[in-house]
Amino acid sequence: MSMSRGYRLPVKVVKQQRPFGVGVFAGLGMIGGLILGVAAVIGIWSLMRISVAPSRELAVLGLMLVVALVVLRINWGFWEMIKWTWWANLLLTLLSIAAMAFALRYVPMAAEFINRLHPEFAVPAVSTVLRGALIGGMVLDLVVLVYLFSVRAVYGVGVKDERPLWEKIPKY
Repeated sequence: MSMSRGYRLPVKVVKQQRPFGVGVFAGLGMIGGLILGVAAVIGIWSLMRISVAPSRELAVLGLMLVVALVVLRINWGFWEMIKWTWWANLLLTLLSIAAMAFALRYVPMAAEFINRLHPEFAVPAVSTVLRGALIGGMVLDLVVLVYLFSVRAVYGVGVKDERPLWEKIPKY
């Protein structure tokens, strides 16, 4: 045996199949992040038409835009099946449930703000739509939370990695 060849193990590359639910929830998360980002940009644009002065609403909309970008990155990594995104998605889902439960309290104030920006929208109708969207989002997040725990083995969370060290290639 030639010394230049050395000892090598046969390389077996097995691409793990993405579960259907991961694709669905990652896609929904990316669509939600895009919608949130577009809503933030439209809100900033609408607010800037009224006044250019910094305000609390402008800060909230800027924070919404940053959150939208973070949501997009986490869900893209979830699609790529990167281990850290399972944890990030779990944290994001829990924070989303808490934020929506907290936001239910401020639905009338948000409806009045939207009415101030666009007077053609009636406050009760906007309030009903916002409440329905928040409750629907909470239900979806609860379904995602249950599903995350069912696919944790796919992401290697809570599962002992039995592979040799040279086969452990981290995905960043």
